[in-house]
Amino acid sequence: MLTAGEYYVGDLCKVLDQSGYDWSDIMSDTNGLGIELEPSCYTRYLEYKGSKFFNSGTFEGNGVFSDQSGRTYTVNSACVGCFPLSVLPKGIETKGGHVVQFEEDFECGDCDLEGNIQIGHLVINTLPND
Repeated sequence: MLTAGEYYVGDLCKVLDQSGYDWSDIMSDTNGLGIELEPSCYTRYLEYKGSKFFNSGTFEGNGVFSDQSGRTYTVNSACVGCFPLSVLPKGIETKGGHVVQFEEDFECGDCDLEGNIQIGHLVINTLPND
């Protein structure tokens, strides 16, 4: 479970590597952001330098995926997650994902067999777009 607040939702490499975090350290310290290649996708609540966040592999890698409201998420690292905006530098570029305010503590769910990743009230479908 993650605490209420404002989060970046999308491909975490897009914001973390431009925020002064060392991407190699993040991958090493979190076991590759918690992604397991077999069997398919797993949920991971992770912590890095005191920040708790969530990450899940997508159903089939990279692409542009949509949530239930039609908002799109551009993914280049085969992962979708959410990271607290409060620990990122002010004015960080959030292109490719979205800043979302969660009013209450929330649960996240791993990529299911239909390609859906749940992040609080959001459901992002990561099946390939034909």
